[in-house]
Amino acid sequence: MVSLFKDLSTCSSATILAPHGCEVQVDIVKKTQDELPKLPEPAWAKMSIGKTMFGKYAGYPYEETLMSLTADESKFYLQLLNNYNYNTGVSVVETHNMTASEKNHLSVGYKGLRQRNLVKRVKKFTYLINPEARIHHKLFESLLELWNNTP
Repeated sequence: MVSLFKDLSTCSSATILAPHGCEVQVDIVKKTQDELPKLPEPAWAKMSIGKTMFGKYAGYPYEETLMSLTADESKFYLQLLNNYNYNTGVSVVETHNMTASEKNHLSVGYKGLRQRNLVKRVKKFTYLINPEARIHHKLFESLLELWNNTP
């Protein structure tokens, strides 16, 4: 059945005129209020400030961690951010042109960030920042799986 009166539902009363010999059928259908469509919620939507909410983990305490970094940790983290590849979600830090002292400082910085659960080494020269700390909107699920599977 095709509705000829599209605006009828917005009126509280309506007058319907039909030619002689035609039959008019009126159905009243009570509809619920219009609701916005439910969008699928991404996995990273409930991440926040690292506290527990309703007994569940609510994210990584990113700001608190950044404020408490040591000098070596902050230098290494800056290297990671400068070499971050958004297409892959990992950072590649080349140490071939660094001195032994610089490599030592980076190593100490990595160990500190690893203890803070902020960075993991995926393979040689390749590091992954905790996806709960630095959220990648497109690759979040795959990076989180890589994070959880990396020792």
